Amino acid sequence: VDRCIQYGILPKPKSEQNDYEITWSDLFSTSDKDKSEVGKIRAEAWRAYASNPVASELIPPELAAELFLGLDDDQLDIVIKTLKRVYEKSQEEEPPISPEEQRIIDDEEEPGGNNGQPVEEIEETVNL
Repeated sequence: VDRCIQYGILPKPKSEQNDYEITWSDLFSTSDKDKSEVGKIRAEAWRAYASNPVASELIPPELAAELFLGLDDDQLDIVIKTLKRVYEKSQEEEPPISPEEQRIIDDEEEPGGNNGQPVEEIEETVNL
């Protein structure tokens, strides 16, 4: 740089001390476009993992989050805590009752238990 200034290739620094600073851009940094492409690929990998019911048996969700999403330890801790909360909440909630199940429950609660119809009493005669 000094030689380029000396021979007039580069202009002299404007400061009185003739100081200058050189700043190089990072050659290995990823561009925003590259980051978005990586994010898209990771999201597709996570979607494929999450849509496969057997995947969680082969690769635990915590490991999948680390591998597929490229999370660091702090981010991984957040994901693990969230997964545990979601799982615990899902275990607390009863699954929804289908209309058919509700009809069966209602029938059992009504007197007679036969779609509201009285149950016929059967009398047995025993011959001795």
